[in-house]
Amino acid sequence: MLTLSRVLLLASTDTAHTPAFLRAHSLAHATHATLQILRLEGVDAFKHDVGSAADAARVVEYVNCFQADLVLTDCLYVPALDRAFHRPLDSWLLRRGSAPLYLVTQATPPKPMKVLASVDLSHLEDMTWGLNERILELAQAVAAPCGAALHLCNVSGWTVLGDSPMSVPTRSLDTHFKKAVRDAQHEALEGLTERYGIERERQHDLNGVPHQEITRFARCNAFDTLVLGAAALGTDGVLGSTAERVLNRTPCNLLLVQPPSRCR
Repeated sequence: MLTLSRVLLLASTDTAHTPAFLRAHSLAHATHATLQILRLEGVDAFKHDVGSAADAARVVEYVNCFQADLVLTDCLYVPALDRAFHRPLDSWLLRRGSAPLYLVTQATPPKPMKVLASVDLSHLEDMTWGLNERILELAQAVAAPCGAALHLCNVSGWTVLGDSPMSVPTRSLDTHFKKAVRDAQHEALEGLTERYGIERERQHDLNGVPHQEITRFARCNAFDTLVLGAAALGTDGVLGSTAERVLNRTPCNLLLVQPPSRCR
């Protein structure tokens, strides 16, 4: 089981006891991890407008050199257009950083009490680089020391055809292929549930558009933290569409996890 030993909090110099500070302190205490605080002078504590690409690159370089098991920072809503043309620091960290990023919007109570790990079973495992396992490992590493309830979900009804990195709805497939995909995904979900010791009543097979269903389910069931994969697509490091869309309308604290190939 993965354990957290090095936790890094990114904060502005003029802010104290923000939600990210409270969550980082409680996690470090629960996991006995070392907590390092990097105060960024002149950085908006929430939108993290670092001003220039060079400034952002320096922060990312420090974060990567620190080799944190988890990086936390405060986060509020940033419009999609602003993210596209004026990347906030969290976007830089997700595209160029090596550590999972915990975007904290609230920390009441300070410890997470209900965690939802969202996996993607539409891809073959060689296309997700072991990302589903890493999502569950990080979710367990956060939930278990805090005594939080860990749930697992997948949005079924989607699959990948050929070499395309994008998913398509299975309703567009012929009946036999659709059933084969559904059965394979159900078997994979049960396998993950058994491997990580998640109780059956905490296993959720959702249907619909992934980002909409994940957001709705997390909000309606009052999850404190949503753990989601942030696989980069293409040479420009654009996030997977589900992570990008959930990030723009996050229903709770969001822990974004990169594929193992991006980590140290």
